[in-house]
Amino acid sequence: MTDRSGNDRPLGKVREKDQVCRSLSYESKAEITRFKDIFLIEERVRELVLRINALPDVCTSTSCGGHAGADEKMGQSSKGEFNVGFFIKPTTKGIRSLGVIDQAGSNIDDENIVIRVWNHSNNPNYVAFVLSGRNGVDPSLLADEIYTLGKIWIEGNWTERTFF
Repeated sequence: MTDRSGNDRPLGKVREKDQVCRSLSYESKAEITRFKDIFLIEERVRELVLRINALPDVCTSTSCGGHAGADEKMGQSSKGEFNVGFFIKPTTKGIRSLGVIDQAGSNIDDENIVIRVWNHSNNPNYVAFVLSGRNGVDPSLLADEIYTLGKIWIEGNWTERTFF
């Protein structure tokens, strides 16, 4: 059997995943992965990353705005594509924030914006997601829709959260 990355492995064999400490909390994982410098985020996806991070109990961990010579092994998206990895705190606010992101993607382009579960650890209490856009979808339109839906669905003053 060949997996998505083209590696052969016996049928039914589970791929190796990164180890994550069982006691790692959302807060400590967020502190480790949260961008410390806004200018380290690629400009094409910067607004989207900031809007996602502004939602309650959500933290982005990776992002890519697309590259002409994309290196898939490095997690780079091709030109005209983007991706943002994020995880949520398992709370009502976290689930609601995930719903905002999902609905915003559906509203903008339900065929070319996809969220998938990205369980890259051996800890079932820590589940991450990847938000992907393809075929030239503009991530800033998605960022605006997240903000618009968030104002409707999220209580409190979440739009002024700062992370840097």
